[in-house]
Amino acid sequence: MKKGIVIGLLLSVLLAIELEAQRKSYTQAFDKGMVVLDVHTSFVRIKSRDTEVFTETQPVFFNAEFGVRTDLGLGVLGGWSQRQVKVAGSTSVAINNYYYGLKLNMHLTRWINEQTKLRIDDRKYDMYLSIWAGRNTEEEIDPSLGAPNFGGTTTIYGGVAGIKIYSKYNVGFIAEAGLGAYGLLNAGICYKF
Repeated sequence: MKKGIVIGLLLSVLLAIELEAQRKSYTQAFDKGMVVLDVHTSFVRIKSRDTEVFTETQPVFFNAEFGVRTDLGLGVLGGWSQRQVKVAGSTSVAINNYYYGLKLNMHLTRWINEQTKLRIDDRKYDMYLSIWAGRNTEEEIDPSLGAPNFGGTTTIYGGVAGIKIYSKYNVGFIAEAGLGAYGLLNAGICYKF
């Protein structure tokens, strides 16, 4: 599964290089034909009640989004998290979670400017709503068994409201809040081209 994440990241980088060669000038933070790549982590996540968590690493998530319309983007998501748990009556085990799925992003900055008296700089700020659906594959690593055990794959879905704040170099900061299995409060960095 780690190979799948590495291959996904490699394909995203190759796509970014190809699209950079075809780059055009954009008049707002998100537009048709634009590609946005981001890496983020989640600071608040839903936890299971049937296990006792000893340690948990910061999860890592990545997204790649393509502007199919001026204020609409389609994308892919992927991620990884790990925690050490102790199930009642057994030894402690490490559990890896691998996330992958699709996202639909509705960019709202221009709409907010048209509907209100606010004058948000739509070249610098990108406010959006996202809905996503995907799969979560769980891998359990129990030292007593010797080999990893894939505990199954479940369907996950959710939504977030977020903002991306860009510098003049097209690098930005992300803040998101929402519902779903892969994060309730997220923060990270992004790059658009």
